[in-house]
Amino acid sequence: VVVGGGLEPWAEFDLIGKTIESVPKDGDCDDNTMRFLVTSRTVRCAGIGVDPERPEEEHDIPASLIKHFPEHGPYLGIYAVRVDGEKNGVLSV
Repeated sequence: VVVGGGLEPWAEFDLIGKTIESVPKDGDCDDNTMRFLVTSRTVRCAGIGVDPERPEEEHDIPASLIKHFPEHGPYLGIYAVRVDGEKNGVLSV
């Protein structure tokens, strides 16, 4: 599966168990693709809900996700493991 932009919200969860590829942008001198196995969902970090200017007003983002999107729980994103035999490389998203 080659993944590009334009995924519907939460569609990344349908990729669990599948292999995805990163494809270089036009004009990049590195023409290597990277292959990843999508392994699981990732829980949204609670730290994102802390306002550095007013840390006493903490917002519980995982709890908000559970409240407003109960079918997805506190998850927001996916984990993937590189499976193309390489150990090095940079993937910018």
